[in-house]
Amino acid sequence: MHHLSRSNGGLKTLLNLREACSTTKQWIDDLQEKEASRLFSQGQAYLNMEEEEDVALFLDTPPPHYINSLRLKMSNGRPKQGPMMEQTYDDNWNQLIDFWRPQSRRLECLQICGKGSRFTQSRLIKFMQETKVKSIQFINGSYFVEFNYHDSILMQLETLILDDSVTVPVLHLMERLVSLNVSLRKLQVPLLGDNLREYDSVRKLVDLRQQHLDFELTVLLPGFHWISTHRWHLFV
Repeated sequence: MHHLSRSNGGLKTLLNLREACSTTKQWIDDLQEKEASRLFSQGQAYLNMEEEEDVALFLDTPPPHYINSLRLKMSNGRPKQGPMMEQTYDDNWNQLIDFWRPQSRRLECLQICGKGSRFTQSRLIKFMQETKVKSIQFINGSYFVEFNYHDSILMQLETLILDDSVTVPVLHLMERLVSLNVSLRKLQVPLLGDNLREYDSVRKLVDLRQQHLDFELTVLLPGFHWISTHRWHLFV
């Protein structure tokens, strides 16, 4: 287990071992507190919301409580088989909320993959609010503009990361961050290069946070192919 924990994908392997059979599950569950914390604290749970069986399996065999990071693959549509399936889908989300509530198990980091539909986005927003997650990362085109208008979520965040696959302007997001004067410690955003107001909003945010020494801003410039360095770091 020590060897696996140090290898690429080792933490995922350990989690797979834990679910392989009752014997390996017992080995891992019987680890001493200090050792288990070291092995699993940097791990990440993975859940595919497109597969109902995945949700049931996740809840039946939850990851060790040291793991406080979740990668969530979003579903692209509504349940296909009528209101009963829709109710089951909502029940799955509610069970996940209960699982990650702060009083039971703290969710520190949420990584979102895939944009999903408006139906699934509304459930995701509720999940973010109820779990009070501190760090959110949108990857693989998962960012959606409705996220900008939920002030309670923006105010609770310490880290917000968007990658360069974003295809919609982040102007309104930046304007909200400025108007709310959020206490972010780390922000990564892409600027698409077709709206000077986006750059002005970045300048305003830098001006606002220039007295906060623990704030890190990374600006991605995916649309500027003539710039040799596509990543600027601003520490203010």
